[in-house]
Amino acid sequence: MTSPAPLVWFRLFLAALAASIAGPAAANPDVWVTANYILRLDESAVTELTVKWRFDPYYSDYAIYQYDLDSDGAFSGEELAPLSADLLEPLEDAGYFTTLTAGSLAAPASIPSAEATIDGGALVITYTVRPKQPIAYRDTPISFSLHDEEVFFDFSLAEEDFLLVDGPLDPSCRFRVQRGEGLQKGHRQVISLSCEE
Repeated sequence: MTSPAPLVWFRLFLAALAASIAGPAAANPDVWVTANYILRLDESAVTELTVKWRFDPYYSDYAIYQYDLDSDGAFSGEELAPLSADLLEPLEDAGYFTTLTAGSLAAPASIPSAEATIDGGALVITYTVRPKQPIAYRDTPISFSLHDEEVFFDFSLAEEDFLLVDGPLDPSCRFRVQRGEGLQKGHRQVISLSCEE
């Protein structure tokens, strides 16, 4: 028995991806993602959080094969339309599995758009989380994380520069990486920022 052609197999893979976002939990992750964050601050508040996903080589190879039809190492507007329909739109519906909290409450936020690129042979998705209201981080501890309860995506922090800060940071404030609690219970790598009074 012959195996399906790579293009057919990948379409089946994407169908499984879309179904898993809304479907029952999988036993093991199918896609591994490393994450980098840029936290943007003004004088007193968090104004934005930019998140970059770098997909594992296996998934990246198939995605690039599927969508970079002219093999030029970039996604043109024409190539982005099916990529957006197959991957970005389902991720948008799932809020990109991003949790942002202020204190113990979810911080209302929007993700206006996402960009898919090819970087060093890897599929990369970048998007910015914008709180509805700037979060006064000196007054309220904040935290952010990526977590897929269905266990289709496995998220981990990048080995280098997983967090950059753009803007002034009060020297009494500290970052921590820990397992999640409360709204982020079960999240393996939650980054939190709190300041001494």
